Amino acid sequence: MEKVDKIKHGFEKVLYTAAAIIMLFVVVVATISHIYKFSEEQAFEKLHLETLQIKNNLNLQMLSDRENLTTMANFASKLHSDGEGYELLFKSFEEIGLFENIGILLPDNRFITKMGTLDMNGRLSFEEETARGEYISGRVKDLTNDEKEVVRSAVPITADDGTTVAMMYGLIELETLRERYIDSAKTLGADLFVLEGGNGNFIIDTKHDSLGNITELASTHYKDGFSYDKMITELTEGTSGYSAFMALSESEYMYVHYAPLAFAEWQIMLMKPEKTVFAGAKATGSYMGFMAGIIILIMLAYVLFIFVSERRNSKISKNASNIRKYLLEINQQFDRIYEALKSITVFANARSAFVVDTYGEDYNYIVPALKNKLLSGEERKYFIMKLLNYAARHREEHGAAVYLAEVNADKHLQKESPDFYEFIRTHGIEKISFAVIVSNSINTNLLGVINPKKRNIDELLKDIAICFSMAVYNKKHLIRTEAMAVTDALTGVANRMAYKQDIKVIKNIKIDKFT
Repeated sequence: MEKVDKIKHGFEKVLYTAAAIIMLFVVVVATISHIYKFSEEQAFEKLHLETLQIKNNLNLQMLSDRENLTTMANFASKLHSDGEGYELLFKSFEEIGLFENIGILLPDNRFITKMGTLDMNGRLSFEEETARGEYISGRVKDLTNDEKEVVRSAVPITADDGTTVAMMYGLIELETLRERYIDSAKTLGADLFVLEGGNGNFIIDTKHDSLGNITELASTHYKDGFSYDKMITELTEGTSGYSAFMALSESEYMYVHYAPLAFAEWQIMLMKPEKTVFAGAKATGSYMGFMAGIIILIMLAYVLFIFVSERRNSKISKNASNIRKYLLEINQQFDRIYEALKSITVFANARSAFVVDTYGEDYNYIVPALKNKLLSGEERKYFIMKLLNYAARHREEHGAAVYLAEVNADKHLQKESPDFYEFIRTHGIEKISFAVIVSNSINTNLLGVINPKKRNIDELLKDIAICFSMAVYNKKHLIRTEAMAVTDALTGVANRMAYKQDIKVIKNIKIDKFT
């Protein structure tokens, strides 16, 4: 009956947990869906404001350049009225705003630049240009280089009676336009496009290396509620709008806001990828999913944590108990100290274990297979001295009788003690974990391991540190007391007690008889 009750109780727990998981899943999905919808609305609003920011900047720049060009045209009009040529204008011209060069078209279709004069018959008509008046072109061929496209800003040069005697052009490199605004777009995590009204040619495209045409977007997939025809209609009518379509070269939607510019039949488009638009929503959704997972697994994780912790603590306690047993037997069998150090080494899966103190006590156990890496002589003294100095420097920070420390062959050690860093790296030492035992104002004991693989070695070291220190201290004084008992204090030679001990040893020696 008890067994049946336990099974029933366990089944109820599973059922309740499953119900809680389903409810939590529904809540999380509904909330994330709401967050995404809200984020989309916010994204379009943000796109609108960011587009407006770049739009105003571009409008201001182009209109400012137009004013500068008009000023130069007025100067050219005065030169014409005075019967002078335009050489002085070209000599005084320096790059201004977006203009990298200027040119003047004369009634006979000659085109004057700083570099010389070109015949524009068949390419550019003075009459047609005069009829257009002030304008900013789209992508047109550079009059001085057929292989390059530019944007031309044009204003008339007039005589005193108001008639047009020449046309002045400010030439804008397409790459100059791109470079001027690419940083602004990238700062917003977006790509900027500026296109001509009528033909849809891109004048600025910060996403691609070459300029294309908006018709390239006709074949892509549009998100529900948006279409290519709707976007083209609004662009043609000069109205602002939004769109969302699948990128041609990427597997995600791109969100776009477009609006007309003030100075020409140009439109501006600012485009952001879905991952940027929904960055906040995805982060929130991921966080909520993570939290839901934590809630779902919390009981299992707690049970597992308790199980692992108890098992680990049991293992540490068992090893600590065995080590204490070895330490209690030091007075009878001094090699037990090495057995204790061996136990620490095996538990930590380390290279070696050691115990040293300020008075010169030094015991070390190293894995037999690694004996060739055993530090000895001056190298051993240097190693111990460095660790004791480290403990002395940090002694006041901890203010405790026992504290844990760690030295790693990392950049911090390389900066703090480059010589010691090189030393331990040379000897294949990556990490030293040790417990510092402050027994009095002078003596300091260190119990540690070299290159431990287990993280919980610190707990074992702290657990047995004082016991280890006391055992070594007691054994040291026992050896000293025994030595004093068999040595004459004045002469330093063996005394009568030593003589009696030696006699006992000699009596137990068996002597072989030879015939």
